[in-house]
Amino acid sequence: MSKKPFSITNYLPAFVLIGTAFLSVSTSVQAAFTDLSFNYTSGRSSFLGALAPGNTTDSSLITIQTSPAPGVYSLSSEQLVPSDLLQIGDHHYYVATNSAITVPSEVPLDRPLDPADTTAATQILMRQQNTVSFSFTTSQAVPDGLLQVLVPAATPSAFAADNLPDPDGFDFATSYLTCPDSIPGVFDFSTPTATPASTATIPINGRPYHTYNCAYTGTGDANTSFTSASPITVHDLLNPAPSTSHQSGTVDISQILLRQIGADQVTRESVTGQLGFFEPVKIIVEVAPQLSFQINGLPAQTNACGVATDVATAARDVPFEDISPTYFKNAAQRLTISTNAAHGYTVTAIADDQMGINASPCNIFTFVSVRAVNVI
Repeated sequence: MSKKPFSITNYLPAFVLIGTAFLSVSTSVQAAFTDLSFNYTSGRSSFLGALAPGNTTDSSLITIQTSPAPGVYSLSSEQLVPSDLLQIGDHHYYVATNSAITVPSEVPLDRPLDPADTTAATQILMRQQNTVSFSFTTSQAVPDGLLQVLVPAATPSAFAADNLPDPDGFDFATSYLTCPDSIPGVFDFSTPTATPASTATIPINGRPYHTYNCAYTGTGDANTSFTSASPITVHDLLNPAPSTSHQSGTVDISQILLRQIGADQVTRESVTGQLGFFEPVKIIVEVAPQLSFQINGLPAQTNACGVATDVATAARDVPFEDISPTYFKNAAQRLTISTNAAHGYTVTAIADDQMGINASPCNIFTFVSVRAVNVI
C-alpha cells in the first residue's frame, strides 16, 4: 500500500501574525475613537484566474494560467483549498477533497470539466465575501453628524461594482450597512446608506472608496460606547483578488476607514484599520496506511453467517469436542480489522496444515512387511 497524503488548511488567528490576515490601527485627524475593535470574517483573497491551454473533458485535474494577463490576477493554485467552490465558465465545481494541491499550475476538481468549459483563457472565479465591523467609544461630542465607513475600491471605479474581484480594492458586490443601536436623544440613527465608488464622490489621495453612512440626530455625546454587541458593520464585501505585484507568501494590504463627521462636514474622529491578505496556511501530512486485526472466540449457538455454531471457541483454540463420523460440527471465530488504507482490505483464509491431536499433526502410517509373531 502506498502512502496517501491529505491536507489540512488552518486559518490561524491574525494576532499571532501567522495565517491569512493581520490588522493594525492608526489614528489621525482631530481625535480618535477609543476602545477600538476591528473584526472581519475572511482574510482570504478572492480568486480570479483562467484556464491554460490543453484542458480536456478526460481529466478532473485542470491547469491554470501562471502568467499575468488582462483580467487574470490569480496565478497560483496555492490560493485555493479543498472544498472551495469555483465558477469555471458557466458551471460550478468544487476543489477536490481527496487530493492535495501541490503544483501551483494545477487544480484537482471534484469532476471533469464540462465540454463548454475547456477553452483556454476561460475565467476561473471564486468569490470570497467579507463582513467587517468596528466597535468603539467616541472621544468627543459631535451633534447631528454621521458615522462613515470608507472601503477602498478598484481603480478605475467603473469596475468597482461588477461583482467580480479586483486586484486593487474591494468590489461593492451586494454589500450593505447596519448601524449601531440608536440611543434616544444622543445617537438616533436614520436608515443606513451604501454607495459604490462608481457613484460616490469621496476620493482620498486619488483613491476611490465605497461609502457607507450612518447619519444620526442627537447630541452625539463623547464617551458613548458602541460595543461588539452593537457595532457598525459592512456586510458581504467582495474581497480583492491578489494584486498585480503579489508574490506568494507576501501580504496584500487594504485599509478601511471609520470616520465621525459633524454637521459642518468636517471629520472630527477617524481611525484606519489595515487588513492583509495572503495564501491560506496549509499543513500537509503524509500518513502511512496502517492495519491491525484481532481474533476472538465465540460462544456456542452464535449466529455466524447464518449458521448456529455447535461449540465455543477461543482466540487460539477451536475445541470440536467429541465428533461422530456421521456428524458435522460448526465453529466460528470473530476477526476484527481496523485500517486507514484508502481501498480497505481483503481477507483470505488458507488451510496450510492438516489437523492434529494435542498440538501435534496426525501421523500418516506406512505399513511395511515385518517378521513378527503378532502384528496388531
